[in-house]
Amino acid sequence: MRLAIVVTLALVCSACGAAEPESPFGVVCPWGGLRSAGIRWVRCGAGATALGNWPDTERQRGVFDWTGSDGEIKGIEEQGLMALPIMGYTPGWASSAPDGKNSAPPKDIHSYSDFVKAFVQRYRGRIGCVEIWNEPDIGFFSGTTDQYAEMLKAGYSAAKLADPNCKVLFGGTAGINLNFIDDVYSFGGGGFFDVMAVHPYQWGDEFNDEWFRIQLAELRDLMNRHGDCHKPIWLTELGWSTGEAGITEDVQARLLAQAMVTSLSLRQIGVEKAFWFCVKDWGGPGHGLLRDDGSRKPAYWAYCVLTRNLAGAQYVGRVDVGKGARCHVFRRPSGATVAVIWSASKQEAPVTLRCKDGAVSAQSMLGQRQSIPATGGELTLIARPQPVYLFDAHIEGARPPDAMGYAPKGVASAASGVWVSAGVPEGTSKAFAVIGGSTEIGIIAHNVTDRAVKGWVEFGVPGAAQKTRVIFEVGANSSKQITAKVSLRPDAAEGVYVATGRGECGGKPIALSFPIRVARGDVIEFLANSTVEGRYMFADEGSGGAPSVRFNGKWTYKFDLSKARSARVRLNVGAHEGRQWKVSASRDNVTYKEILSGASNRSWHDCDLKEYAGGDLYLRFEGDDQQLEELVLTWNASD
Repeated sequence: MRLAIVVTLALVCSACGAAEPESPFGVVCPWGGLRSAGIRWVRCGAGATALGNWPDTERQRGVFDWTGSDGEIKGIEEQGLMALPIMGYTPGWASSAPDGKNSAPPKDIHSYSDFVKAFVQRYRGRIGCVEIWNEPDIGFFSGTTDQYAEMLKAGYSAAKLADPNCKVLFGGTAGINLNFIDDVYSFGGGGFFDVMAVHPYQWGDEFNDEWFRIQLAELRDLMNRHGDCHKPIWLTELGWSTGEAGITEDVQARLLAQAMVTSLSLRQIGVEKAFWFCVKDWGGPGHGLLRDDGSRKPAYWAYCVLTRNLAGAQYVGRVDVGKGARCHVFRRPSGATVAVIWSASKQEAPVTLRCKDGAVSAQSMLGQRQSIPATGGELTLIARPQPVYLFDAHIEGARPPDAMGYAPKGVASAASGVWVSAGVPEGTSKAFAVIGGSTEIGIIAHNVTDRAVKGWVEFGVPGAAQKTRVIFEVGANSSKQITAKVSLRPDAAEGVYVATGRGECGGKPIALSFPIRVARGDVIEFLANSTVEGRYMFADEGSGGAPSVRFNGKWTYKFDLSKARSARVRLNVGAHEGRQWKVSASRDNVTYKEILSGASNRSWHDCDLKEYAGGDLYLRFEGDDQQLEELVLTWNASD
């Protein structure tokens, strides 16, 4: 029976049509045989392959070796596939880290823009899109959020100068990290990408499609609020590993089919493509469609059947079959319909569908076919976790998806190659201005064109007596920082704002956007599990990190308050399911005093720390599955 299934699937795969740029089906890393599986896109680079991998291509500044990239793109093209290269990571010579690590941002942003421009110029007409880094919200990028925003701006500007039609993707985040994405928007990143990318991984042996849909809907809503209702979403990584407990090869195949079908049902919110991570296991069981020896897993065959049945299909809607099962209906290019049905849990679920009388042709996720009789206008079957495809059943009751404000349009026009940004003081996550005083803010003008430019920008901060105007002149392919002073009235309101400004350069409009905290003193703030947080981590006893959250275990931060006469801390802290948590403070890391405690979920709490001003401050977090999302420490050199 297994041999018969494999033969049938081989015939199914060989019948897949030609590649189209609109195809939603992708995989991470190229490999032979993908085209016959109906896969049309391959994501490459960033250390995994040569194409787009900066350290392999430019081992010393300005000296490019395209051998690996040329060979890789040739192989991809010969298969009739399309490439999505990731532009990263940083070569040792360009790295801002003392040890030259490749996750650090470059010390000169123009070294990155030079690489992106050279890459896009070389492959113009052959490669139509690039992704700016991989998972920049976690350890793959050891810079700050504002530094990633600058990488995004530099990469976009360079790519558009080389090829105005090149699509530029936001670097796919680990999970759907709304906090990180929102912060990049606040740093002005919204105008510097064409496609949003995220990696909505799940764990365990059940696919939670409702959570999946909600998270992506929240992302769509966030993008719409920032004026990006026209930009699509690509899932540039998604997958499960057979190296994880409970994920057998058959379970992996079932999860692939469920997740990919659900992705195809989200076109109304802009989900255009999904890339399975990844093509092959490396060194043992893993996420691959292929085993370590290159043999094909059930997930490979499940992908074959999926692409064969749903390539080019338009989503019709979801049929309500109760909470226990899912039924999605698609219309194929021929006009015929195909429904996909499965149990929403690992349990079987009886399902009755309204349809025309007659035998319905059904196919399992691995290609086995059977007929199911439909009588009296009803089709009764038992839904199992493994998806089943039903052909030409004329199933009734499919409800079209709700509109989510997604309104696609063409690729953005070419960038000017010039942008302005606000600098962030070292050791914190955003600029700040002091109430009743004057604060210096660095405005940086970047130019990645081959000519010198002049321009100006004017911006306002809530609570300022007047707007601040900055005039700049910056040479070709260089940057220049200008110090701007922001004076706040004594009655300015504390809070976080997004300062915005407009200006002109070379007869073209430019914009400025950056987050700024209005406070009564100097500020140290960070999201948990961020690069800035790591600067202050003193002791970490078994805590864990998720995007913007630190949890479990015990951990301690250390701050230098030697210049402070007063200080306050504001924490978004709590514990899972409202359990006990506490925060303690110390001057010497020996004697601690409890300053905050509770039995609650995460919420904001404030504490006066004046008694700890004038020296070191240690803050220790411990409790019953406690969680920290954000810390804001304000200090002042006067009382």
